[in-house]
Amino acid sequence: MGLTRRHAIVAAAVLAASASCEDGRRKAEKAMTDETRSWGEAVAGCRVSIARLTGPPGPAVTLDIVFRNDGAATVLFPRSSLWFDYDFAVSSESAEVPLTEFGRQQRDNLGTAAAAVAEVAPRGQYQATVELSKLYELRRPGAYTVQASKVFRDPASHEFVTVRSNRLSFTVNESR
Repeated sequence: MGLTRRHAIVAAAVLAASASCEDGRRKAEKAMTDETRSWGEAVAGCRVSIARLTGPPGPAVTLDIVFRNDGAATVLFPRSSLWFDYDFAVSSESAEVPLTEFGRQQRDNLGTAAAAVAEVAPRGQYQATVELSKLYELRRPGAYTVQASKVFRDPASHEFVTVRSNRLSFTVNESR
């Protein structure tokens, strides 16, 4: 496989992933309103909310994640991964849930690519979708919880702070 063809395949994969994320984002915008969302506690004027998107029957667990800036200054944070823009704490009824092989590869590759910077203006928000079941071992039926967090620099104090989302509970049913 020549270098040019390899680049074309990578570009096609990136475009497909981008289109999939955009489609998920549009579905999330229709499905979620500010009144129906649960939010984590505000830190430096910012909040994070996670909700599970409903989709076709199956084992996929897809999250809609919103970072909202209710503060007076623009917030900047690095975007280093399509998969790990946030840190996730995922647990089952009995223990912390491990990463899948794909999730470990994505986590290990953090920081190996140039990061983009996201800007969230006052009263603005940054929305993303993540298929959590690709990152974490969620194949066993049962109850799970997830919480997302993001570290960013507080524009007022210039200190790094961590904002956490609401804690989301969800159930994985047996596959048919």
